[in-house]
Amino acid sequence: MPGIVVFRRRWSVGSDDLVLPAIFLFLLHTTWFVILSVVLFGLAYNPHEACSLNLVDHGRGYLGILLSCMIAEMAIIWLSMRGGILYTEPRDSMQYVLYVRLGKGHPWGLLYAPPPNPVSRC
Repeated sequence: MPGIVVFRRRWSVGSDDLVLPAIFLFLLHTTWFVILSVVLFGLAYNPHEACSLNLVDHGRGYLGILLSCMIAEMAIIWLSMRGGILYTEPRDSMQYVLYVRLGKGHPWGLLYAPPPNPVSRC
């Protein structure tokens, strides 16, 4: 079975081997998405407190990141199931989907970066 080429290197993992890890990540992120949605939209927050507003804003950003990761994982699942073992042309775009999925981890660092003001009342 041919390996996938990512970052100009050939890896021993084929692009058709990514179905089960992508399904596992999709189910895990869907669970997180549902729980966080219930917490954010099911509980009442005080709009006059800065801490509550920051918590809701961070939660909405986290929901956006989770949703974009779930979309990328569905694309990985769909692409991985195309073609055959030796017929890899339908999976040629898998490396680009993996680049996009890898780039989704970058906003995590921006989301939880320390605030510019070290004195916080929250």
